[in-house]
Amino acid sequence: MNQCLSIGATQHIELLKARLGRERFVDDDNFNVRLKENPAGNITFLSCDFIGPHRGEQQTDDIILFRHFVADIISDVILNQWEKALVKEIIRENYYYFNEDEKKTILQYSLRYTNGEVVMPGQMDRRDRKHAIIKKLVEYLGQNDSIVIDGFIRFRLKEYINDIREAVDQAVDEFLMEREYQEFIQLLKYFVEIQEPKVEMVNVLINRKGAYKLFDEEHQPISSEFLEGIF
Repeated sequence: MNQCLSIGATQHIELLKARLGRERFVDDDNFNVRLKENPAGNITFLSCDFIGPHRGEQQTDDIILFRHFVADIISDVILNQWEKALVKEIIRENYYYFNEDEKKTILQYSLRYTNGEVVMPGQMDRRDRKHAIIKKLVEYLGQNDSIVIDGFIRFRLKEYINDIREAVDQAVDEFLMEREYQEFIQLLKYFVEIQEPKVEMVNVLINRKGAYKLFDEEHQPISSEFLEGIF
């Protein structure tokens, strides 16, 4: 029994080829995947000829197993390789008005969300995203014997892309709050430098809406008279 799948992509072909050719999806020497590389413009196709031992109903089971094997590898490559590029593209298209250093900082903040270091309420975690991608891949490969990963991501993984966009949006909000906080601290430092101290200690608190409150060493609100001419 054999089945041939054609997997195309504009990038990460060597990684796909290594994973497909190196990994075993069952512990049986009668299963085999033969690969052939076929460039076509900016897309390179890997022809994956799957050869298994069974016939009849077991043959169908082998094909299903093979599709899950391919889907698992492609999902890993999407998450571990394509995802960072997708984040960069979203930042470039939606937040072009930031300078390059700011974009780099936003990228680092975004990756904290996409890598699962920080989880937003309602956002899929990394494991959920992998399962969702595998499900979409298995459904697609069940009806098609050829896939171009770049197009599949763009047109078949819209929910996944939206999840990445939300992570970037959250990262931008975090970046802006941090920048405002640093600017506020610099302003306070300037305030301290140019005036004689009227309080021994200033505690700065920020609420969920981003508003700042100032309190003295006894945790009493600092009256506006101390801030006249500064804000």
